[in-house]
Amino acid sequence: MHGIYSFLLDLGEESALSGKDLVDAAVSTLGDLYGNHLDENNWQEPVLVISGTGAIAIAMPQGKKAKSTTSQKDDSDLKKIIDAAPARRIQMAIEYAMDQFLEELAHHGGIHIKRRGVARIAEVFRRTPEAIAVGYGKIAKGDTSRTTIRHARRLVDLFEFFSEASLPPFSRTISNPYVHSAYDLRVCIDDAEARVVAPGHAILLMDIHT
Repeated sequence: MHGIYSFLLDLGEESALSGKDLVDAAVSTLGDLYGNHLDENNWQEPVLVISGTGAIAIAMPQGKKAKSTTSQKDDSDLKKIIDAAPARRIQMAIEYAMDQFLEELAHHGGIHIKRRGVARIAEVFRRTPEAIAVGYGKIAKGDTSRTTIRHARRLVDLFEFFSEASLPPFSRTISNPYVHSAYDLRVCIDDAEARVVAPGHAILLMDIHT
């Protein structure tokens, strides 16, 4: 399986780079901060980098698609970020990461959230505990199938990591790509600062095999 994972990084002065140099800086920072969470199965390829100022670097060669973008919607969502005005790109990249996270919630808990912005964050906090209770309620009533247990456990993981995000869905508790799809890898930053994407920061979208 492949998926597009989102990483929030602090690139400092390197965030002012462009094109391949910006991609290389982001990938290098990711390797330094996240490489030990990957295994031999986690083949990876950068897709996009969006700097805190809204500058963008397209990592995929022209005409090539990320292995995880198997639907027209996947391609369309990425194209919308690329074509957007610079001032809108970071927020669109955050919304894209939320969309990826919500797909996991829908798959494992049947939670379908269509609202946008702050409203859908509130929906995650309201509906996910309810779905967790339903899942473990099934187990308590005797449904101990591997599928039921796996979905119940994944919901707990997803909610735990989402809850550790200062800027949802980017969790500040870091684990491997099998657990969560968006991580905040910025270091030496307090909770208030972490709620904002500053000019020296960037979001790296990475295609990772799991």
